[in-house]
Order: sequence, then C-alpha cells, then structure tokens
Amino acid sequence: FFEAECKRLSSLMKDLGHRRIDLLKLDVEGAEYDVLDTVMKDGLDVGVVCVEFDQPSPLIKTWKIVRTLNDHGYALVSVDKWNYTFVSNLLDP
Repeated sequence: FFEAECKRLSSLMKDLGHRRIDLLKLDVEGAEYDVLDTVMKDGLDVGVVCVEFDQPSPLIKTWKIVRTLNDHGYALVSVDKWNYTFVSNLLDP
C-alpha cells in the first residue's frame, strides 16, 4: 500500500468550478466507504455512481452504504459481483 495526500471531491469540484458530476466511478481499494460517505454528506450532485466494493469487507458495511445512497435518492440499478451501479432519482431530464 501507499499513503497519499487526498482532497475531498467537493474541494476538487470547487477548485475546478464544477457544480455537477455526470459519472463518478470508484475503484479505490477499500476507501470507497469513506469516499461515498463524504459525497453524500457534502450533498454533491452526481448523476451516476459506479463503485467496486473491496473485499473482504463485512457485508453489513456494504449494505449500510447502499442504504445511505438509497436515502439520498440513488437507485441501485446493477450488481455484477462487487461492482454496483447507482442512478440518481434526481437526474434532470
């Protein structure tokens, strides 16, 4: 493993002048829970979230973040092994 300085996605968006992300794809080797939690807490406007959940994590941890995404208006539309795709119910037509 390695350690790296990280920025919140909200900070990157602010720095780049973005208000919305159409597609967020995460394969971050175990950090997906923290990243998704901050995305939801920061109330970011993300249309589609694709995430690979790292294993072995307790399944309850995965289901908790799925519930969090559901509570923030995301529908789980696809599961392929540990790859999950969520679509915002709030997408603009």
